Amino acid sequence: SGFTRAVGELTREDWEALAGTVPTIPVPAEQAEGDLVELLSAHGVLASKSEGRRLVAQGGLYVNDAAAPEGRHLEAGDWHFDRWYMVRKGKKQRFLLTR
Repeated sequence: SGFTRAVGELTREDWEALAGTVPTIPVPAEQAEGDLVELLSAHGVLASKSEGRRLVAQGGLYVNDAAAPEGRHLEAGDWHFDRWYMVRKGKKQRFLLTR
């Protein structure tokens, strides 16, 4: 995909366009805040919670372009335009979470 700008620079239109180009995962309201690794493993982004913990420990899991620290939780302020959240696994695998 032609993703070249930082997540914080994206407009609402950019986010809507991304929804059609990267794997998009709808997140139920009750999961919109909580343990990131649990959420990603529940939605198939991570094969398991242990894969997620390993990725975090190795600095290979990013949320909105920032490396995810251990124990990272989704918070209300993470959602861009109160709707979108970008996850990157490794160098190139991106996922768009929507609510």
